[in-house]
Amino acid sequence: MPGGVLAGAGLSDCVQSGADDCLPGFGTFVILLGVGVIVGIAVLAAWLSMATAASIDIARSGDRSLPGKALWTVAVWVLPIVGVLLWRWCDNHAHMVGID
Repeated sequence: MPGGVLAGAGLSDCVQSGADDCLPGFGTFVILLGVGVIVGIAVLAAWLSMATAASIDIARSGDRSLPGKALWTVAVWVLPIVGVLLWRWCDNHAHMVGID
């Protein structure tokens, strides 16, 4: 069967003809999609746990006003991972300098 005729046929016709690879590159796509989903879930889980822990830490900090706590909480949730790191750095820096 010529390649041009097979290319115009449906996927089931391709499979029934016994062709070796009806969708070239599809296996690679599925593998990359699976890896992307797994990495995405891992990053999402890390972000959620870090943001939750930082939010609790912000709520318990007694040295900030309510608007300041609200702004820090928004920063932690809007800036994934960067907001948490910034909160940790600023909070540690404030304690080192003696700002309580």
